[in-house]
Order: sequence, then C-alpha cells, then structure tokens
Amino acid sequence: MLVRARLIGAATLCAGALAFTGCAGAPGANGSGGASSVTAHDVGHVTPPARVSMSPSPDKRVRWSAHPTLLATHGTIASVRVVPRAGGSAVSGLLGQHGERWRVTSRLTPNTRYRATVRLLDAAGHPATRHLSFRTTPATNTLSMSATPGDGWTRGVGETLQVSFNRPVSARAALEKHMFVTDSSGKRVHGGWHWYSDTVAHFRPRHFWPANSTFTAHVDLQDVYVGHGVWGDRNHDWSWHTSNAHISYVNADTHRFRVTVNGRQIADWPTGMGQPGFETRDGVYRVLMKTHQTEMDSCSVGLGCTKSSPTYYDLQVKWDVRLTDSGTFVHAAPWDSQLGAANTSHGCIHLSTANATRFYEMSEPGDIVIVRGTGRAANPDDPGMMDWNIPWSQWAN
Repeated sequence: MLVRARLIGAATLCAGALAFTGCAGAPGANGSGGASSVTAHDVGHVTPPARVSMSPSPDKRVRWSAHPTLLATHGTIASVRVVPRAGGSAVSGLLGQHGERWRVTSRLTPNTRYRATVRLLDAAGHPATRHLSFRTTPATNTLSMSATPGDGWTRGVGETLQVSFNRPVSARAALEKHMFVTDSSGKRVHGGWHWYSDTVAHFRPRHFWPANSTFTAHVDLQDVYVGHGVWGDRNHDWSWHTSNAHISYVNADTHRFRVTVNGRQIADWPTGMGQPGFETRDGVYRVLMKTHQTEMDSCSVGLGCTKSSPTYYDLQVKWDVRLTDSGTFVHAAPWDSQLGAANTSHGCIHLSTANATRFYEMSEPGDIVIVRGTGRAANPDDPGMMDWNIPWSQWAN
C-alpha cells in the first residue's frame, strides 16, 4: 500500500504543476528505481484556465495618453472590445501575431471609465470570456471658450458669432466639426468660420442673419482632442436673438443717409463725411456700441494737441453710435452747416441733432451701416469692419 500512496502523490503533484507530460515515476514494488507505468494521463489531464492581465495595471488610473496592453496567460486572445462604459465608439487596437497580446492603438479619452471584453482560447482551444475595467486620468490641459453674443442677448442682423479660446488651437478643421449654429427649427445654418488667430474664430452666414429670429450656437468641446495634449472641457450651447433688420446706406457723393428697417426705407437724411485727407472708409460697418455723449478732440486724429493750434478742438459730442474701434461714429454735428452738400468731418458721419437722436434711439449693436463713394478702402482689422468686408470666397479659412 505504500507504493500505491506514492504513486497517487506523484500524480497529484504532476497535475498541480500543470505539466503537459507524465511526471517521473515512483519507485517500484521491488524497491528499485525506474520509470513507473502510471502517468498524469492515467489520473486525468488538467488544462489551466486562460487568463488576461493588463499593463499598466487597471487597479490605478491609467494615463489617458497611454496605450494599455492586454496579456494572455495559459492561452491566446481571440478578440477584444474596449468601449467607454457610458457609451461611445469602440477603441481601436492591434492583436499580436500569436495572439499573446492586444494593444490599444487609438487615443483614449481623459477621465473616462472603460470596459474591456476579452475572448480567450485556452491551450485546449476552449473559449472563455473575461472582463476588465479601468479609468483614465483627467486631462492636465483643457480648452475652454467664451463668446459673443451671449446667451439670451438680442443683436442686429450683422452681429457675427465670435468665439475666443483660452489656448491656441492647432487642429482647427477637426474642431470645426464640433462647432455649428442651428435655427429655431434645429436646422443647421449655412455659414462658415473665419480664424483671425489660433484663439479667435468668427462665424457668419453668407448674407446677414434673418431678422427677428432665434439661433443656437453649439461648440461641443467635451472629449474633443485639439492637439498638443489639449482636450476640450465640455459642451457649450447657448441661444441669442436677432432684432429688426436695421441697415443704413450712406453715400459720400450724394451726401445722403438712407435708413431701412426690414427692407423698407424709413428715412433719407442729409449727411456729411470725412473731408479730403480724412476720408471715411468705404465698406460695411457693424454697430459696436452707442453712448449719449463722447469727448472728441483734435489730438486723437493727429491734429493740434494744444489750444494754441489753429486746428485744435475739444468737444462734447452727443448721440454717438460707434462704428469702429479707431473712432468712427455717426453723431450729431449741430456746427456742420454743409450737411447734404459737402464732406467736412475728420472721418465721422455727421447728422443733424434731430436725425442723430432718432438714429441713436433705434440703433443697437450688430446693426449695419454701409458706406460708399469715399474711395478709401475698408480696414478689415478693425472690429467694426472685420467680418463683412471679407469676400465670401475668402471667408472660410
């Protein structure tokens, strides 16, 4: 019976060692050494279960920029599916030639929980399914934004959507896929983005916005990679409204100022613009703001800065509608006796006090003033002229 106990123990040790061949035999009954006729096959062959592990370990947060590798033990990997637990597209990966490993090849999203479903085959070809979960680290560098018009604002039909980012954007085209505008029916507005720098982009339709309408901007930054280790922070959605279409036409040759509301002319006033050497610029202006009174002096336009200068002036001018950052206004000019006959200003557009008051009261940011006949080109770098004076063929860049 001693010999039988030894044989059983040897077989048990063989199976415990997960060997695929017979173990060394125990001594025979005659006490001599030599091969035993009893093998592991005689007591049953045990195939170890196939298992999978991950590097880096899923026990700690995995860097979002890492490419984790799944490793098979006691078997091979047949297939892998890795998806965000909250839903989304599957992660791409590459299976090793012999099925011993699978490596993530696509970019993971920061601060995201993933679930891996791994189909394995053990040494005997038996299938098994294993699951792993892991979570990525948050992004260190995030992209956020601010914009005008803001949520709930009402602006004129010439107000462009202006988005400013807190970091430079190198992947502009990729980001634009997540930036769009819809109308009140949810339909996308046909328009284009123009980048003035790596941090500033403006959107406008080909023509002015429809009047008295609501539009919603969508700048969906969540889980969007914009290059150089920078990820978008969240989705930004907000709405604004357009008012009546206030579009005015000013002609330097005829000295007339025509005002239209929703396509209908409501006024035709005498006016005056910049004199030779100080010509008002031709082009499309967007109203920036308005103030009841503004101090205007000769020094600001390069004329006399001292009271002894013959060109010196320092005036408190009323009913001022600002068209450019550089200082072009539509304003009251009660001193201008040549309205409707000559251009005598230093670049501003003159109206009588009564007409300037009326224009001031009806104007709001985003209204349009179109100037023709001065012969001086528009300045597309000035905020008041920068959007609508760029040809549509050159707008989307």
